[in-house]
Amino acid sequence: MKLSPTKHKILTLVAQGYSDKEIGCMLKMSVRTVQTHISYIMAKLRARNRTHAVVLYLSSNPNWKILV
Repeated sequence: MKLSPTKHKILTLVAQGYSDKEIGCMLKMSVRTVQTHISYIMAKLRARNRTHAVVLYLSSNPNWKILV
């Protein structure tokens, strides 16, 4: 499964435990834009929630580095 660089960064930040508001501040985008990206990621991965999206992406991309 391949994600755009922005969606990849957002999912990495989700995996690190950041809130939508924190992600928006870091990436200089609105909370609503972050939520839209997360919704797209979840739909593309067919995930039930954010945690499930992280697990699915990690299982299909074992070399994905989540630096905490």
